[in-house]
Amino acid sequence: MSLIPFVLFFLSSGVEPRTGTPRMDDPQVATALAEARSAADLLTGSIRRTLFRHMGSGGPAAAVSACADSAYAISAEVERSSGVELRRVSLKVRNAANTPDSLETALLISWAAEAAAGVTPDTMGVWTLRMNGGVEVLHFMKPLFVTAPCLTCHGNPQRMAPDVRSVLRKRYPEDRAVGYKAGEIRGAVVAVVPVPR
Repeated sequence: MSLIPFVLFFLSSGVEPRTGTPRMDDPQVATALAEARSAADLLTGSIRRTLFRHMGSGGPAAAVSACADSAYAISAEVERSSGVELRRVSLKVRNAANTPDSLETALLISWAAEAAAGVTPDTMGVWTLRMNGGVEVLHFMKPLFVTAPCLTCHGNPQRMAPDVRSVLRKRYPEDRAVGYKAGEIRGAVVAVVPVPR
């Protein structure tokens, strides 16, 4: 995995990116990473199940509406049950609340370049330690890949069903989260966990 742009950005900002498992002599970081990965997986699985359930019962337009109506509620429930701060971010946002910060943007750009070059970004995610309001936190990002079902509402708008385009126009008038192809990076799940010291 080539994280050169990401690493250069982090080094210039004084933050060190990491992949894999933390040193075993730092159990607080290891615990925070496990919590972050678990919460990110729970969030993506819950949203995916909700979308597929609505897609099966009401079609693609119902799935778009369900996502608009319930994705943030699902995220809030996972945050409440896990104690982990969660966000979904993308370079092409459907909702402005999903705009990445500068460090997240750097990693998303790096992942997109890798995917375009045929390299699969680290699907386990990348993490770093950051200061947030005077508290050390583990900042974890896991890529979200575009799969064939995603293209129903994130693919070429000209190929979308008219009812899907209509729902997207009504729910997301500033939508930029279209034009993807299968295998591209759609965005990432971000999980932030305080590291007690």
